[in-house]
Amino acid sequence: MPDILFIEKFLKECEFRKLSSHTIRAYKNDLYQFKHFIYKNDLSSVDVKPYIDFLSKQYDNTRTLKRKIASIKSLYSYLESEEIILSNPIKKIKCKFKNDKSLPRLISPRVISMILLQVYQNLNNSHTCFSKFISLRNVLIIELLIRTGLRISELCSLMWQNIDFSTGTLFIKGKGNKERVVYIEDKDFMELLNYYKKNFMINSKYVFLNRYHQKLSEQAVRLILNDLKQKLHITQPVTPHMFRHTFATQLLENDVDIRYIQKILGHSSINVTQIYTHIQMNKEREIMKSKNPRLSYKSISSLNPSHTI
Repeated sequence: MPDILFIEKFLKECEFRKLSSHTIRAYKNDLYQFKHFIYKNDLSSVDVKPYIDFLSKQYDNTRTLKRKIASIKSLYSYLESEEIILSNPIKKIKCKFKNDKSLPRLISPRVISMILLQVYQNLNNSHTCFSKFISLRNVLIIELLIRTGLRISELCSLMWQNIDFSTGTLFIKGKGNKERVVYIEDKDFMELLNYYKKNFMINSKYVFLNRYHQKLSEQAVRLILNDLKQKLHITQPVTPHMFRHTFATQLLENDVDIRYIQKILGHSSINVTQIYTHIQMNKEREIMKSKNPRLSYKSISSLNPSHTI
């Protein structure tokens, strides 16, 4: 142990419980990495501590580290519940994580404007049926990332049956198969989406397909963004999840109640959404530093605490 058969048995159980494909894929990657480490170092199934020590040195990102350890915990809990193992070795191990204070990275308005301009230019310059399909698809992908803050997994899994064109409503199945509703109050965009469906997506199940008319992968979306970055000579990172962070932060800056932001994003807990308040606090601090009205008044002399007024 961990034998590949037990890992596959656990993954089948995850499918039976209807966990999301994203969660199952993460479990699979994490557990196969664990299996490889155990075999490579000639350890037994109870030697979990060396692997956790290895992960702690290998990964600085606390969230990644927590997820990988959680995957192992889930596997052993399942094996224990099925009485495949008599005792759970990871129960005895206490994991300490450093406090990860890193804030979500955002995409600047200038960069988003550049990307929007480029994808629409690509569409206007398309002359063949294939190039129009690709260009229009990319326009809709960028628009949805900006307008809705969808996770990349939600974007790629979006199906036509999940869209109500009459009301501008998207029915999204998010993490843990939790469903939520996302509204798009823009008739022009919905008309463009409908045009795309009628002209390029006949008999298609999914909204976004690749050039071979297969479901568009998450990696393909990242490659689309990387191509745009290179074409526009953008040096800062641009990822699908950064669009989500930017979307949420802009809602907060526009005085949207954080509870509504939580529902729109599909966060299971408002504590997850609270991270965006820290971004706003940083911005407020910067405003008080660089835009403070005091800066507009000339100072007669520098303040000195030793001077008596």
